[in-house]
Amino acid sequence: MLALFDGPSRGIECARELRALMRALGIDLRAGVHTGEIERRGGGVGGIGVHISARVESAAVRASVISQKRGPTPACTKGP
Repeated sequence: MLALFDGPSRGIECARELRALMRALGIDLRAGVHTGEIERRGGGVGGIGVHISARVESAAVRASVISQKRGPTPACTKGP
């Protein structure tokens, strides 16, 4: 799932809240948040930021939220 937010902290907080809600249901959620720019294309989005977002998400391990801030090294947050 790709979601857009008006600021990086809102995206990270949303991912953490979703992780907690899903954990209560017995589901481990992984999430990746990229804080870079995206390109609006017609009714959708695209560009390198979307590709980076997908790679950041795939780097997340079970029950984690990771975020990347335009640099090459993602920061990782695990646990509740």
